[in-house]
Amino acid sequence: MTGNRCVFSLVRKAVGSVIGPLMFLIYINDLAMLLSQYKVKRKLFADDVKLCVRVVSDADVTELQMALSAVTSWAEYWQLSESVDKCGVTYYTTRCCYHICYQ
Repeated sequence: MTGNRCVFSLVRKAVGSVIGPLMFLIYINDLAMLLSQYKVKRKLFADDVKLCVRVVSDADVTELQMALSAVTSWAEYWQLSESVDKCGVTYYTTRCCYHICYQ
């Protein structure tokens, strides 16, 4: 009898660990669809989001800011917190770069 309870417990935990990542993928897919309307490349891995954009004009900076604002709104809607202190900007340039102000 004790052996059966142990097996049942192990099976129940295994099923939960399989369904958890699947549920997260369904959940995060909403963010990918939201970001598809902006002219930014997006990289999603686990709970990290990276937005990439080639900035050649002020319009590109505005597009990036709108995408960042959309991520913030999405996080607020789903009651998720953003780790602003873990956020950063990486520039790859051979000339003067734009200053991006976070709002």
